[in-house]
Amino acid sequence: MASIFLSGPGERAQYKQAYDLLSKTPGVSATALENAVLTQSFLRSIIPLNATATSFTWQILSNQNNTGTTIRPDEVRLNQQDAVFVSKIWVYIFSSSGYAYAPQTYPNAQTFPTGAAGLYSFYNGNLSINVNNSVIVPNYAMTKFLQIPQTQLTAATNSPVTQFDGTLLLPWEPNVVFGGTYQTTVSVSLPQSIGTIDANTYAALYVEGIRAQNVCLGASN
Repeated sequence: MASIFLSGPGERAQYKQAYDLLSKTPGVSATALENAVLTQSFLRSIIPLNATATSFTWQILSNQNNTGTTIRPDEVRLNQQDAVFVSKIWVYIFSSSGYAYAPQTYPNAQTFPTGAAGLYSFYNGNLSINVNNSVIVPNYAMTKFLQIPQTQLTAATNSPVTQFDGTLLLPWEPNVVFGGTYQTTVSVSLPQSIGTIDANTYAALYVEGIRAQNVCLGASN
């Protein structure tokens, strides 16, 4: 087995934990894992939010579409032959018709002038993870991802930008393995629909962890 980009003691401990868990994961080839290169990696899945739905689902695999939409160029999906040991998770929102956007950690009234109030329903929801029709994470509070900073974007001409904390990724314990041969979905259930919403409002699921390439049994290359 080999690893790259793992310089600190925390990263090396994460690598060892990832290897141990991956070696026990059904569908992951022990022989392939022994020869695999394990690297730090991330996945990002993006879904459009709408005014009426009370549940939304992020797809994880590179051969899955989110609610009939094509995979966006700013998404990073999991290849079917790979597996990712997830150690950190983050959910953020944004509003943009393109790809030059800043992640938002709360419904900023300047970014979401029409739908800011309704987006709090999204943050009052529950996140769940389903793998091969088994619910392995039944309810994870979305309020954990709500971060309202002291410094915020305002309507003033010389307004500061919204303060952003790059350490917002939450440790994911117990750890989850996303396998390329699994049917994996991550969903959020809302207590009520968002209602009024701005056009081009999206929610992104972002996870970090250790990727093992070409280790999944039965995967097509």
